[in-house]
Amino acid sequence: EIQMTFFPKTIVAEKQELNRVQVFDCLGQKVKDIEFNNSEHVGFDVSDLGAGVYLVEIVTSVGKTSRRLTVIR
Repeated sequence: EIQMTFFPKTIVAEKQELNRVQVFDCLGQKVKDIEFNNSEHVGFDVSDLGAGVYLVEIVTSVGKTSRRLTVIR
């Protein structure tokens, strides 16, 4: 199982390495695509995203998972 912890502007992967984070809007359009070099702690800026609900797809060294992200302004 992929275990993630979301903090404002940071994702922490527990016992695995992050490779990529993609963010999709409610229409399914990709609004962010960030690649990482096998990091356990990564930060990404959401200040350019408007208020709303997004789907965050996270690719790690052990698989892929999706989480919901709500941006409130």
